[in-house]
Amino acid sequence: MGKELEELKKSIANNPTMKKWAKQTAEAQKTIADAINNSKGIHSLDAFYDTPKIIHKPPVDIDEEEWKEIKSHYSSKFIGLDVYMEMIESSLDNLYEQWKKGSYPDKVAFFEALDNQFSGYADMLNERKKRDYTSTELFTHYISEWEKIAHQIHWDGTTVDNMLIEDMTWIDTDIEIYLKKRVKHGLTITEEMRAYKPFIEWTKERLNKIELEEAQNPKPQLLEGHPPIEPVEDLGDNNMYIIADDLDKEWEENKLTEELRWCKGDRINYFNWASYKYTFKNGKIITSGKALERALNKAKYQNLL
Repeated sequence: MGKELEELKKSIANNPTMKKWAKQTAEAQKTIADAINNSKGIHSLDAFYDTPKIIHKPPVDIDEEEWKEIKSHYSSKFIGLDVYMEMIESSLDNLYEQWKKGSYPDKVAFFEALDNQFSGYADMLNERKKRDYTSTELFTHYISEWEKIAHQIHWDGTTVDNMLIEDMTWIDTDIEIYLKKRVKHGLTITEEMRAYKPFIEWTKERLNKIELEEAQNPKPQLLEGHPPIEPVEDLGDNNMYIIADDLDKEWEENKLTEELRWCKGDRINYFNWASYKYTFKNGKIITSGKALERALNKAKYQNLL
């Protein structure tokens, strides 16, 4: 029996898959241990699995539903990367258990620990993976990140939107470099890769779909005191973003005047009125004030204005 066990241990030790798993596990544990030792609330790797010496009572709790969303956010960073997802999810759950035991004084400290331990590890794996254009899993990872961000963008001109759009620019660049390297080296271009569309092209189709849906619904109700909307005026062959830019300039010049007091200081009310008052390109309807805002913000991003 002892001889059989020794043979089994040797076969496992020489198994490439087991070697790879052991190496990844050691790297992950070192990354997590380093982050834990530098984090607030937990002072050693042992404490990660044990009761904290100092028990905090955070003013705000994180319930199970909120944790599911947080866990999904951090675990999604590892999609398409060469890592065991079960290990990542288990480590995330361990950290949440430490939160519940009082290892962290507040949410800020907890999120700092999550960033240090998991975002940092994912970034390291991602940087390593970027060099491997032979990997189809890398493309899966890029697309996962791409889709997660793209669907959060509203083209509403907010700071959050601008941050998300900047992230999309970097992901588009990474994908373009990846595909160019695969083509250059004669590697297979999969159907999923061929189906990829850069963010701006995808956005154009998405906005067209949104505007078709908006056209089926009533326009936003105008505030009392608005100027007449009849007769409706057609603004000719101008693209919508040109019309939106002209309206935006009019708004900036006149928003404090008696004439636009009815807008209550909000440009969207002026844009909503314009969607009733004007058409373009021989009667094409402007579906809403938000359609004008989207066209304006998208044009600014593309440096068309």
